[in-house]
Amino acid sequence: MKTKRLYYTDSNLLSFKAKIVDVKKIENKHITILEKTAFYPTSGGQQHDVGLLQKIPVIDVIDGDEIQHITESAVGKVGEIVSGQIDYDRRLKNKQQHSAQHILSQSFYRLYNLVTMSVHLGDNYGNIEFDTKELSDDQLQKAEKLLNQVISENRKVEVIFANSNNVSKYNLRKPPKRSGEVRLIQIDDFECTACGGTHVNSTAEIQLIKIISTEKIRGRTAVYFLCGQQAIDD
Repeated sequence: MKTKRLYYTDSNLLSFKAKIVDVKKIENKHITILEKTAFYPTSGGQQHDVGLLQKIPVIDVIDGDEIQHITESAVGKVGEIVSGQIDYDRRLKNKQQHSAQHILSQSFYRLYNLVTMSVHLGDNYGNIEFDTKELSDDQLQKAEKLLNQVISENRKVEVIFANSNNVSKYNLRKPPKRSGEVRLIQIDDFECTACGGTHVNSTAEIQLIKIISTEKIRGRTAVYFLCGQQAIDD
């Protein structure tokens, strides 16, 4: 039974109730599988949510057809209805980072035709690897100007569900990897790509994106960035 992902349609959902469909224990960790969940699992470069199930801290969330909620004590028994609460600060930071990454990836693609090769969104910063051996200071400054212009324009960010055979009209930055129903994240007429992550509702919610450094790695260039309050405080 696949877990229904509530965050697919509402990234702002912070509390929910759901039935337990399976429980397991591996060593000292308890695994709870729910019929539906608002907890985002580590996936696509984005960190998992944290929060509470029945007031018990959720310390990890593992992706799969059945999403696993990891706790250090038992949450409940199969068939019981439990309450979930997502940590607001962590969810906000994850949403800001992921939407910021989409804007960064599109900015470098538009300006320099650079393709995003990998993404990592962490506690202290995000980074994107681009398919180029180097980027000049001038290129970085132009990109930073464009992406913060997109933020200041308060562009709408929306979720679109489409069939993989009928996505050409959305001008995707890259083709989807899966067939059938595809979840797209569209940032007005600026950016659109398939994505399963949590995102802000408008670009203004990101507040600020700041490129802090670059690194040459595996013949590519990694661009490190801050966003939101972390960028403001830096």
